[in-house]
Parts: sequence; structure tokens; C-alpha cells
Amino acid sequence: MEEGSIALGEALIIGQTVRGRSVFAPRDFGAGSFIIEFGGERFGRDEYISLVDPDNNHFLQIDRNLFLGPTETADNFINHSCDPNCGLRVEAGRAYLFAIRPIAGGDEITFDYSTSMDEDFWEMRCRCGSAACRGRVGDFKHLPVETRDRYMALGAVPEFILSGLGNKPAVAGMIIETRAGAGFSSATGEARAALQAS
Repeated sequence: MEEGSIALGEALIIGQTVRGRSVFAPRDFGAGSFIIEFGGERFGRDEYISLVDPDNNHFLQIDRNLFLGPTETADNFINHSCDPNCGLRVEAGRAYLFAIRPIAGGDEITFDYSTSMDEDFWEMRCRCGSAACRGRVGDFKHLPVETRDRYMALGAVPEFILSGLGNKPAVAGMIIETRAGAGFSSATGEARAALQAS
């Protein structure tokens, strides 16, 4: 386990929805805007596997064998959506959330958990409720091709996932959660400035 950082970003609003604690925008954000940096202690894959609660997983994969652990800050309560308004970028071992479309103040902040997953270990039943709901959240490589292409075009897929596409077969014995239940580009100056300002 390595020391991690606390979540950094504008003060997001933590509230309640039918899915439990959720995170909401305190103001309007334009597409490409920095939302938050994820924090948490760093764990290797074996530690992650030994610690994860299949029914309440708050770990975030940020590299092939590196995961951020749960926190008590807003980053821990950002929910999944199959039709998200944010995407994930991982640069130099740090994970950032960016708006992939305009977000109005008061809107729930969401991202597609599958865009951060290449672990061949855990998946969950989706309860996002969007019209685009796939019913399951699992590794990026298992998403429909058109969905993968859309996220890649938005710059919302970390490099460690892109580099692993097609190179790693699925492994039997996945843990399944049992409870019912214009995008950022690394060349975008505005988003880069937002990163440097934080």
C-alpha cells in the first residue's frame, strides 16, 4: 500500500438519491472542464482483490496493477451512469474527472465505471436508470464497440486500458456485485490549465 492524496477540486455537493449518496455540480461546467481529482491510498492488484467488498466496491483502477482505495470525500460518492456527463483521465499516476458535455449546476456528476476497468475480477449490476442502461458494469473491453469508440473519441479512456485492448483474455471466476439494484483531450489548453491550477 502506498500513500495517496485527498480528492482535489471545487467543493462538490454530496447529497442523496434513490441510489444513496451522490455528487452534484455546485455550478455550471462546460465540456472539457476539470471536475475533481480522485484521492485515496494506493493498492496493488493482490491487495485490492483481498480488500474489495463485492457488494460495496469504492476502489478505482488507475493502472494495470494499481488501484485507489475508498475515501470519505466527494470522489468516493460519484455514481456510475451508462449515459455519463464526465470521463476519466489518468496522467502520471493521478486520476482526474472531466465534463464530457455541459453540466448544469445541480446536475448529478457521473461517469461510466467501465472506462476505468481492466481488471478481469469484479463487475456489478447497473442501477443507473438511464435510457442507455446496459444492465451490467464490467471491464471496458466488454462494452459494445460503438460505446467504446464513443468514449475513446471523447478522450475518456485511460491509456492503460487502451494499451490492453485485445491483449488480455477474460478470466473465469469474476466477482459479481449482488445488490439489486465535446470531451477532454490531453491537448486541450483549457483543461490542461485547469489541471495545473489545481
